[in-house]
Parts: sequence; structure tokens; C-alpha cells
Amino acid sequence: MNYAAIFESWHILVIVAMVSLPVYWLLGRFFFDDWQDFLDHLRLWYQPFWLSALRGEFNEDMWAQVKLFVFLGICFGWALVVANLFV
Repeated sequence: MNYAAIFESWHILVIVAMVSLPVYWLLGRFFFDDWQDFLDHLRLWYQPFWLSALRGEFNEDMWAQVKLFVFLGICFGWALVVANLFV
């Protein structure tokens, strides 16, 4: 796979990312219960670790970061693989 060619033709990657929104939505339904759960994970992702520890949410914060990282990694990986089919 030539990923450099994908990033040189970034417009294909953007189009694939836009067309793949239903796939991202289905993945999001698998990872998160509802929109509020997704927004809570985003809040915990941007919240500093020391504040999570003070609030007693440190373990929940770590789990939220792992889930978001895996979710975003799968979404980005999907876009790269599908865009590679068109380059």
C-alpha cells in the first residue's frame, strides 16, 4: 500500500471520509450507547487527568480515552483503506 499517494491526493480521502459517514455512525452505535454517552466521553477526553482524579473519574477517564482512540483509529483506518482502492 502506498499511503503517500493517498495523502498527495487528499481530495479522494476527504470524499471517502464524507461518503463513509454512515459507517462511522454504525461504528459509533457499537462503541457508544447514545449521543450523550459520546459527548461524555469527549468531555472526559479533554478533561485534565488531575481533575479526573479529584472528581473520582480517573478510571472512567482512562476507559473513555481508550474507546475514543480506538473508534477514531478505526474510522481513519477505514477511510485510508477505502481511499487506497481508488488511488
